[in-house]
Amino acid sequence: MMQNVRAICSILVSKKIHKCIDKFIKKAMGLIDKYHVDSKYIIFEITENTYIHNVEAVNRMIQTFHQRGIHISMDDFDSGYSSLNTLKEIIFD
Repeated sequence: MMQNVRAICSILVSKKIHKCIDKFIKKAMGLIDKYHVDSKYIIFEITENTYIHNVEAVNRMIQTFHQRGIHISMDDFDSGYSSLNTLKEIIFD
């Protein structure tokens, strides 16, 4: 078993998650706790489409992850419907 491995893990959150974001948050947090993963090594990548389809729920998810020290980034910006106005509303890292 490897010990003291320090690697950043980026996890893409697809737009299919928009129907079950609360369940996803609970499951992700449960796995992080179960395997004692240091949150500073996790980055959730949220696509522009995911954000556009459920702004309120995605912002809630981002806030929950931030409270645990998990980083958030945007994937595929400018490949969908977003604009710079939308960007200023997002609470990404």
